[in-house]
Amino acid sequence: MSIGSGTFCGLVIMNSRQEKTIITKNKMLWILACQASVILPHVIRIPFWLTLFCLLIGAWGYSAVAGRFKYPSRITLVLLVILSSAAIGYYYKTLIGQDAGVSLLITMMSLKLLEIKKHRDVLLFIFLGYFLVVTNFLFTQSILMAIYMFTVSIGLTSTLIMLSRHDKQLHLKENIKLATVITLQALPVMLALFILFPRLPSPLWAMPEDATRAITGISDSMSPGSISEISKSDAVAFRVSFKKEPPSNSLLYWRGPVLGKFNGTTWSKGNFYSRKNTNDIITLNSPVNYTITMEPHNQNWLFALDVVSRLPAGSHLNHAYSLISDQKITETKQFKMGSHTNYIIDQTLSRRDKHKYLNMPDGFNPQTTAWARQLLNTYNSQSEIINAVLKHIKDQPFKYTLTPPLLGKDSVDDFFFRTRSGFCEHYAGSFTYLMRQLGIPSRVVLGYQGGEYNKLGDYLIVRQSDAHAWTEVWLGNKGWVRIDPTFAVAPERVEQGIDAALPGRQTSGIFFRNSNPLLRSLALYWDNVNYKWHQWVLGYDANKQSSLLDKLGINTSNWEDIAISILVTIGSLFVIIALWLSIQKRKPKTDSTSRNYKKFCSRLKRLGYERQDHEGPTDFANRVIKERHDLKNDIEIITRFYIQLRYGRNPPDDLLKHFRNRVTHFKPAKNIT
Repeated sequence: MSIGSGTFCGLVIMNSRQEKTIITKNKMLWILACQASVILPHVIRIPFWLTLFCLLIGAWGYSAVAGRFKYPSRITLVLLVILSSAAIGYYYKTLIGQDAGVSLLITMMSLKLLEIKKHRDVLLFIFLGYFLVVTNFLFTQSILMAIYMFTVSIGLTSTLIMLSRHDKQLHLKENIKLATVITLQALPVMLALFILFPRLPSPLWAMPEDATRAITGISDSMSPGSISEISKSDAVAFRVSFKKEPPSNSLLYWRGPVLGKFNGTTWSKGNFYSRKNTNDIITLNSPVNYTITMEPHNQNWLFALDVVSRLPAGSHLNHAYSLISDQKITETKQFKMGSHTNYIIDQTLSRRDKHKYLNMPDGFNPQTTAWARQLLNTYNSQSEIINAVLKHIKDQPFKYTLTPPLLGKDSVDDFFFRTRSGFCEHYAGSFTYLMRQLGIPSRVVLGYQGGEYNKLGDYLIVRQSDAHAWTEVWLGNKGWVRIDPTFAVAPERVEQGIDAALPGRQTSGIFFRNSNPLLRSLALYWDNVNYKWHQWVLGYDANKQSSLLDKLGINTSNWEDIAISILVTIGSLFVIIALWLSIQKRKPKTDSTSRNYKKFCSRLKRLGYERQDHEGPTDFANRVIKERHDLKNDIEIITRFYIQLRYGRNPPDDLLKHFRNRVTHFKPAKNIT
């Protein structure tokens, strides 16, 4: 977070020349408050014992300033550094990396509290605080965190200002006010650099270990309960902005991983290494163009409206028409795509692929196998068999639920003939297994279905709770055809969304969709703010920068033009800020004492007693008292306080407070009663 460079450098130079400082108990409390605000966001990430250690060190530092305990010796400090570093190394198995590094910085910053004896000690503490504030962006880049970091930076800057004052008073309000002004003065320069400075091709706030950090979302396998567990979260998976009118909810199938291998309990991707081309897709309707803002999920697959026909840069279609990114999605990214909701894929299927999509493990689900034989003997075509199975699910007492009973070894038999309860993965997995028993090549598709439309920002919100699984069957010249068995038992899930199918469901979100309408509106408004933040701040990449600078007439391919633009812009801003400061200095300034006395005089003016330019405080008070004896006590006390504050030596610390209170409560009536 930037701060005013000129004032900042002046404070640093001023304080670096000081070898001693006056750290009172009040000032130490403010330093401890700054420490707590810096560490607070990391408390949920660092071990509990480290938080307790920081609290104990803070208490020790305050007691040393208060004179209750002595500062630790150099040997004691060295031992504390070694022991705390060893504890962090033992806990994280390393001292290098995101979590271990931040924990080590927190420890060093806390231990610095035991050395605060000189200005330079406090300066080092503050610089560590600035650095630790920035490390929050390694974990989250939300707008709330940015606001919090901005606020904490103001607090740290006010501590620098506190050091430049050579008295025992804290002057908290004045320090914070000046720190806020300094920070606001730096904002134009920060914005100019953000807009003009060349964007890096890789994310700035990311570490190599981010690629392996677990994030809730769809995986590359499916077993009973896996999707229902994801659906308990209302976290955003991605947001979609359509170029034109969006398709109906029943067409919003967001295709993800396709699973073709089954081991009896779990569906997985299998070994499919070839790629597909968009030319292999026969499109039967106009394309739907849209932009997806994808949240990080640390996987390579992207989610696209089924089926994607215009690929974003840096992606390809795999063997099963899943959209795959060349790099893992470790940060919020935007992708422009085009899709067709009516299509034909793979009108012909190789013998090898047929074998893969018919393959099943032996020794499982004998009842389902027997049912498949019965269906083959009863119906003449594949379409008749599929419709009969869907009608069976619809007519029989099947139940759509997030909490189905546990299934045994023969999970498909248990589902079809015993429990008849399940979530989308139970229906899709069991239906796909049955299709293979019937000799129909089939596979499971994972992704999301539906979404919540946000009218405020004109975009669709797709959450983890929209996670879904469905089946694709291969029907000769029709190619792969989507069959969603969940629709047979809960059509409202597809047509209206999960909350229509499960109105009483509980989620981990603060505002879920069936909550109070006012809270829901506030949640959508806040989501719109976050969406804009992702679009124009976190999503401000090289392409957006190039487009914006081209509109401003800046040649982004020429480094000289960019460098000149940066220098001219920042130079102009510095000139504007300097002129503004010059004008402000010329304005007469009044302190709190003068402002309150002026307020006192204005209230007497309303009664007809205007203070003359030649009239001193005492003469003015005496003139008014001659005519208004009822105000004598208040006027004399206020005048005496003012003279003592304005002209006296070393007035009491609480005198200004009493003076303000007296003036505030001085509200004389116009007429004497």
